This record gives sequence, C-alpha cells and structure tokens, in this order.
Amino acid sequence: SSSFFNSSTSIMIDTLKGKTIKEAKEVIATFIGMIKREITDEEELKKLEDAIAFRNVSHMPARVKCALLAWHTIEDILDKK
Repeated sequence: SSSFFNSSTSIMIDTLKGKTIKEAKEVIATFIGMIKREITDEEELKKLEDAIAFRNVSHMPARVKCALLAWHTIEDILDKK
C-alpha cells in the first residue's frame, strides 16, 4: 500500500501546485469529502483535476486511510499558516 500512498501524494502535489492557500484548502476539503462520500456533485469534483481518479477508493476501506494521509497532513500544515 506504500505505492498507493505515493501515487495519492504525487497527484496531490500536482493538483495543489500553483494554487493559493485558500484554493488549496478548497481542493483538499473536496478530496476528503469525495473519499468520505460526502461530496458527489460532478461540478464540485472537477476542481480535483487528476485526483478525481481516487473517487472509487471510498469503496475500499483499507485504502481510505492511506489515500487521505498526505491530504490530512497538508491540511494541518495549511491550517497552521
């Protein structure tokens, strides 16, 4: 599952690159909402760009934590700024 974590982290970096902190926080919240199945609106999910590829992870409980780890970490860092 480390390769899964690495691909989630890599896509996260590509998706957040060049965004403001406010935009990045919105993308992070959308990604987490998608994984938790709280956000399903297609228009809303478009802002995830390539990270939308992880939408089916929500059906794989063992991978959810792995997929979210980096996203929660960067969210914590941005919240401290």
